[in-house]
Amino acid sequence: MISSQLELQDRISKCEKILSTNPGSQIFAALADAYRKRGDLDLAFQVCQKGLKTHPDYGSAHLVMAKINLDKGMYDWAEAEVVRSAQLTGNTQMVEALRAEIMIYKGEPEAALSQLQKLHRQDAQNTQVKELISVANRAIAERLKMSRSPVAAPQVSPAKPFSGGLGAPKSAPVQRRSLSTREVIEKLSSTPGVVGCVAQNAEGETIAEMWRLENSVEWIRTANESLACVSSAARQAGLGDVTSMFAEAGRLLLLVVDLFGMRFVVCGGPEANPSRFRAAVGHVLAEYEGAVRRGEFARIA
Repeated sequence: MISSQLELQDRISKCEKILSTNPGSQIFAALADAYRKRGDLDLAFQVCQKGLKTHPDYGSAHLVMAKINLDKGMYDWAEAEVVRSAQLTGNTQMVEALRAEIMIYKGEPEAALSQLQKLHRQDAQNTQVKELISVANRAIAERLKMSRSPVAAPQVSPAKPFSGGLGAPKSAPVQRRSLSTREVIEKLSSTPGVVGCVAQNAEGETIAEMWRLENSVEWIRTANESLACVSSAARQAGLGDVTSMFAEAGRLLLLVVDLFGMRFVVCGGPEANPSRFRAAVGHVLAEYEGAVRRGEFARIA
């Protein structure tokens, strides 16, 4: 991990030096992609966007911009850039694989799987395609699982009969069905790249969880201890409590978030891209946050 980061920084330094000497160089695409891999998505976007103004027909740069938009969770923009790249360079395997990956994140895993299987028949040794097939199959399985789960119908208060008097009769208020902890965990579990997640209350009790990894108890314990350690160090430095932590452990990703009295521990698998993983999980947690603020969250399994 350290060596790869050093190599990435070396690549960035070399690209920056070339671009400073020759601002019109097409090296901007390689620099933007390196920034993306480092996690600097806004900087990557700015560099690529500026370069494309000078080189609007540079197909490889449009492909880099598609990856940046995908990492930022802007799936429609990512798809538009892939289409533009294909128009300029043709439907290469790289282009088609990225298009399929965008389909998965847009919630179209079946269409993505069809495209990926075609690519696999063309090149059975392509590891990227193999990983994406695994992600698409898992997304389809999770969607099927959720569709079979019974969901309680919204409870509507029956209207009382009008008994006369002043004014018009008032219709009974319709109660919105609350978002439950179990549903939040199901949404997290069906997110591409996620291989395990748990929701705990302020007392550390598990409310709901779904794991495809062994030793889930160990993962949860490690996550809690790590966040406690980081938060303790931050308090000693006068920075206050830490409410979220993201880490890479070997080939897995670990995200811990404290939000409105709940702690969510989410683990990403080997095929998960760090930026896309964080963006996708953040989207689900934002939905949870919105439900809490609107009073539509039920803290039940």
